Amino acid sequence: MARLVLLAFIAARYAAADDGYPAYANWGTKTTYCDGSDRELGGDFIDAAGCWEACHDAYPETVAIDFVKSADCYCQDACPCLAPHTPSGLTGEILALESVAEPDECDASGDESSGDDIPSYADWGTKTAYCLGREFEIGGPRYAYGCWEACHHESSDTVAARFTSEGECWCTEGGTCPCLVPHDDQVTSVIWALESVAEPERECTAEEIKFGGYPVYAEWGTKTTYCAGSDSQISTGGGITDAAGCWAGCHELRPETVAIDYTSEGECYCQDACPCFAPHDAQVTGEILALESIAEPDECDACSGLAKKRCKKTAGCAYKKNTCISCSGLSKKKCKKTNGCAYKKKQCSAASSCSGLSKEKCKTTDGCKYKKKKEKCKDK
Repeated sequence: MARLVLLAFIAARYAAADDGYPAYANWGTKTTYCDGSDRELGGDFIDAAGCWEACHDAYPETVAIDFVKSADCYCQDACPCLAPHTPSGLTGEILALESVAEPDECDASGDESSGDDIPSYADWGTKTAYCLGREFEIGGPRYAYGCWEACHHESSDTVAARFTSEGECWCTEGGTCPCLVPHDDQVTSVIWALESVAEPERECTAEEIKFGGYPVYAEWGTKTTYCAGSDSQISTGGGITDAAGCWAGCHELRPETVAIDYTSEGECYCQDACPCFAPHDAQVTGEILALESIAEPDECDACSGLAKKRCKKTAGCAYKKNTCISCSGLSKKKCKKTNGCAYKKKQCSAASSCSGLSKEKCKTTDGCKYKKKKEKCKDK
């Protein structure tokens, strides 16, 4: 009788593979699961064996499965340690290859991982607030360390990760965590952050929350002109859908940004200066945001904002000190050497349309007269 009981136990513990699937060991129902790839499969599963077969159909590299709440199926490509289910009290049945030894529980310090170089962290505990910064949500992780790993797989700029009481994983990018943003009612987060990031002692102000940790800006409204600065365009493929998003994106990629132009065509331009307003192409408008310390300028003259090559080819313009300027800003000597400029009455101004024409062209152009003595084309 004892022999029959023992054989029954072995049969339940180790399933034979007579259907083409690898044989597995049943580790029983636990409050932990294998810390592997954690791929969830959709479908109707009536037992752990069905989950095991489905995982091997979808992911042949599966070494263990976690059958949670007698319904949810997760496939694992490794089992370096056993991680705790979230929320507390959740259980799952584990099946694993016979060749895989049942490991210890994962180290709470995060030393056990799936093999990648994940930075160490500081555990800030469970809070009713979270770090201010640029956030993105990532699906899959079911506990705090899994969230920390997933965030760093997705972005090396991650400074903090939070796993919420609603089972969501959020990653925060940026250099610091300046303050904490209060959660909605009854929501909490387990927050882990880089050890180099100081835990803030205060909640964010309403203004800080509005600007998302980026410099405060003034709204200059929607215009047919834009700041004549570096005009550096950034991609809006990362979710930039408005001027505020453009402002955040520019400060992430171009920290020297003093103003942005978010156009009616959905394009985002970062400006490192705003000396004057240059005109948009026809039918195009743009919403302008600028640092509060920047004064709204006048419109540019015909030369301002032109690139070096175009400036030198434009009559009445000169390229000086990395900037295209009009004749009025030139010295007497420079004025006389600049095509399209003329020095009259002790000041440099744009020359007439006759200036610079050849002798033959001058004689055939209405309103122009060729001065033989000076060998120049002048207005009549």
